[in-house]
Amino acid sequence: MTHHHLSPTEHYQIQAWLEQGLNKCQIAGRLGCHRSTIYRELARCEGAYNAECAQRHRQDCALCCAANAPRYGPAVWCRVRKALVKTCRSPQQIAGRAAQGLAHAGLSEP
Repeated sequence: MTHHHLSPTEHYQIQAWLEQGLNKCQIAGRLGCHRSTIYRELARCEGAYNAECAQRHRQDCALCCAANAPRYGPAVWCRVRKALVKTCRSPQQIAGRAAQGLAHAGLSEP
């Protein structure tokens, strides 16, 4: 079993199986995930499990995560491509250095 985010279909399956009286371990077995995934999923809910609310929560978390991801503009990636040819650093290391250099020069990307 590997880590994965629950899909909208899986949220609805969880809700239906709970309504049928299945326990958390049985649901985890049917979904092919670890029982702790189901325990955490159900712990997020106040009261009865609702698939629509669970999916909205998942989408909100994904947006939050994406909003915090580092973003570099085209000028930085142009410098990265040039530096990749010349150095043994990772693209992330080069982009970080390039972004710092642009910020110091007053050319930082939005």
